[in-house]
Amino acid sequence: RKFDSAARCGETPVVVWGTGTPRREFLHVDDLADALIHLMQHYDSEEPVNVGVGKDISIRELAELIGRIVGYTGEIVFDSSKPDGTPRKLLDVSRLKALGWQARIGLEDGLRGTYAWFVAEEPGSYDLFCAEDCGVAHSAMITTVEAIPAAEFAAWLEDKPVAADIGKALLQKHGCLGCHSLDGTPSVGPTFQGISGRQVSVITNGESQTLTTDRAYLEKAILEPNADIVEGFPPAMPSYAGRIPAEDMTGILDYLMDSKGGEAAAEPATEEKPAAQPTPESEPEKEEADKKVETPTAPTDPVERGKTLASQNGCLGCHSTDGTRKVGPSFKGLIGSERSVTKDGQSIKVQADTDYLIRAIREPGAEVTEGYPPAMPPYPGLSDDDIKAMQSWMETLK
Repeated sequence: RKFDSAARCGETPVVVWGTGTPRREFLHVDDLADALIHLMQHYDSEEPVNVGVGKDISIRELAELIGRIVGYTGEIVFDSSKPDGTPRKLLDVSRLKALGWQARIGLEDGLRGTYAWFVAEEPGSYDLFCAEDCGVAHSAMITTVEAIPAAEFAAWLEDKPVAADIGKALLQKHGCLGCHSLDGTPSVGPTFQGISGRQVSVITNGESQTLTTDRAYLEKAILEPNADIVEGFPPAMPSYAGRIPAEDMTGILDYLMDSKGGEAAAEPATEEKPAAQPTPESEPEKEEADKKVETPTAPTDPVERGKTLASQNGCLGCHSTDGTRKVGPSFKGLIGSERSVTKDGQSIKVQADTDYLIRAIREPGAEVTEGYPPAMPPYPGLSDDDIKAMQSWMETLK
């Protein structure tokens, strides 16, 4: 996209992060699908098989290749102040080749095909799907690309977008809307709806406190997300310190601090005031107002509530419900089973009861299930009742 935009608008230079020396391997998605089908038909062993091309290319060579494909003739600058990452990522595909399969789509052919798909042939609305399987609600990470005639786009570009458009675009640009909704819909993180000036309960250094979501709070939440964890949500957000330019941060905060707290917000947050004595005329109005601002009601049935909590807190991104192996142990058959865990460097057996579940959620690094990585973050915001509701749901997964 960066090279395409530069080629169309005559912009130069195009800045690429890093020195350009790291080498990477690229596999076309159609080749991946073909390889998986081939393995399902011709392979039946527990030994892993690398699926790849077996060839790599430097980031500099890749950038130059993309430039040629999109017709960019300007300068390419490599910003060595930005990280390079791992020097080389290359798979050994000898086992896959021995099974009679190898990639058929070369990198240049694949890039040309992808670019042809990227460039709209005619005006219209084109579906866009996220390409990273990063956790829960992945199927909901969709949007559209709106293709319009060049003249219309040029006219739109002449008009300065309003602050709300800029703010929403910045949230989209930095990936915020993958975990935070704008309309109050439950997601991995708190909704942005009505976020300006509301009261939130957070866990700070293991203690619960109530904070006001003013500008300073929101900026800290972006730069130091694990300093104050909103109760009921996982500490899953990465720090954006050094990753968001100051101008973008200002635009995001201006948007969130807008009186509506986001374009799809309900009513503006107001300071709490002592409740007035209701009158027969005002009581229905008060009840109706309460309905407008309350968050979606949690299910009262423990099983449904537990299932909802597991989904909202991102548990299903790492734990399956059908016995399939994922990052963490499957929830199927978990409750009541005997687990082999490592505690203080020693292997012990524990019973997966309520106490175990509370420990596993509050202090996941204290007892790590053998055969799985210590990758789970602690969830201090989940109460004992929350965890017991999740246990009720897990008990149905047999």
